[in-house]
Amino acid sequence: MARTGSRNTADRGHGKSAPHGARRQGGRGAGGHESGTPIVAEGTLSANRNGYGFVRTDAVTDSVFIPPKEMTGLMHGDRVRIEVRGDGQGRHVGRVLDVLERGVQSFLATVEPGRRGALAVRAADQRLGLLCKVVESVPEARVGDWVIATMLRYPEDGREGEARVVQRLDPERSVEMATEAAIARFGLPVEFSVAALREAADWGKSVDAAEAAQRVDLRAVPLVTIDGEDARDFDDAVFAERLDDGAFRLLVAIADVSHYVRPGSALDTEARARGTSVYFPTRVLPMLPTALSNHLCSLEPQVDRFCMVADMRISRRGTLEQSRFYPAVMRSAARLTYGLAHEALFEGKPAARGRLGLPVDALLPLVEVYHALLAARRRRGALDFDAPEAEFVIEAGERVSAIEFSSRNEAHRLVEECMIVANVAVAQELRTARIPALFRVHAAPD
Repeated sequence: MARTGSRNTADRGHGKSAPHGARRQGGRGAGGHESGTPIVAEGTLSANRNGYGFVRTDAVTDSVFIPPKEMTGLMHGDRVRIEVRGDGQGRHVGRVLDVLERGVQSFLATVEPGRRGALAVRAADQRLGLLCKVVESVPEARVGDWVIATMLRYPEDGREGEARVVQRLDPERSVEMATEAAIARFGLPVEFSVAALREAADWGKSVDAAEAAQRVDLRAVPLVTIDGEDARDFDDAVFAERLDDGAFRLLVAIADVSHYVRPGSALDTEARARGTSVYFPTRVLPMLPTALSNHLCSLEPQVDRFCMVADMRISRRGTLEQSRFYPAVMRSAARLTYGLAHEALFEGKPAARGRLGLPVDALLPLVEVYHALLAARRRRGALDFDAPEAEFVIEAGERVSAIEFSSRNEAHRLVEECMIVANVAVAQELRTARIPALFRVHAAPD
C-alpha cells in the first residue's frame, strides 16, 4: 500500500475532550497490552462532524479514539497508521503516524466564493470537513451550484486543498443528484476499459455453434424466466415436470458467465475490480459490459443461450433426492413477470393465461413442486421472513413523489424455493467433492 504522507503531531492541539462513549470496559485490549505500552496498527478512519474520529483496527477490541488535534488534514474514510496507547481510564487513544490511502477521491459539493475572487467547493458530507479551491471547472461552475468535484491536492500543513469541478448537477433532480454523489463518493467505476469492451464485442451477438454442439441441448425444454416488471437482464430460468412415481424433475438454469469471462482476461480484471453490479433507482452500473450482461449472459426469450444447470429430483414430500450438474444450451420459452405468473398460475385468470406465451399445463408442475418444497420447509421449521418492500415512485423529472409498499406474491416465493433447493444441491455437491467454497453463516435470530 502506498504511503501518501507523513505526519508530525507533537505541536498540534485544540483542547477538545473525548466524547461520551469513548470509554471502554476495562483497560486491556485484544492485544493484551498494558495502558502505558504503545502498539502500532492500521485501520480506516471514521470522522465525526464535531472534530474527532475513531479508527477500527484488528489490533484492539474497541475502536481507537482519535482526538481533534490529530484530525488535522484527515478525512472520513482515510486509511491510516496509528500509535495506540491506553489513557489509564480504559480508553484506547491514537496518534496518527501516516496516511496510507486517501478515502476520498471525488465528492458532492456546493460552490461558494473563495479567496481573492476564486471559487471554492465545500463537501456536502460534513464529516469530511472539506473546503477546496477550484483550480479547474469543466463545465464552468457558478456560486450556488451543486457539483461533483475531484481532488487534485489534499489539504495539508496549512495549505488549502485544490479540486476540479467535473459535473454540474440539477438540485431539482434529486434522484440523479443522489446517484451521482454515491458514484463519486465510493469511486464506483462507470466506464469499461477498451480491452474489456473489445473482448465482449469479440464474442459476437449469438452463441458459438461448435460450443453449443458439445453441451446438453435443452432448447426443446420450456424453461422460463420469472422476474420483476423492470428487470433488464435475466439470470435464471426454471422448469419442472412430473415423474411417473409422483416425484418431480426440477431444472434450475443459470446464465453461464464463466464461458465468457475467462481467468486473467480483461473482462475478468474488470469484474474483479467491480465485484458486483450496482443498482440505483433509475440506473445500473453493470459488472460486465452490456453486450454480455444484457445479452449473451442474459436468458432472453426465444434465443439460444449458454447456461449451467442444476438437474434435480424432488420427492413428492419436497425432499431433494438426487442432483446432477452440467453445461447446457437453452432457449427460454417465455419471459414472465411475477405479476403475470401469479395471476396465471395461482389465481387462474384466463386473460393472464392467454398472455403466458406457452400452454399453462407446461408450467403447472412448477406450482406443484413449489407446494412440495414449501411443505418441507414448514416441516423442518425454517424461518420465513416476509416483510413488505418499500418502492420509490419516481417522476419523469427524477424526483421521488411517493413511497409505496409491496408484498411478495406466490410467484416470488416459487422462484425463491427453486433457488434455495438448487443452492442446497450445489453445496452438497461441493462438500462431497471436497471443493472449498465461500458460504455465509447467519447469526441466531432473537
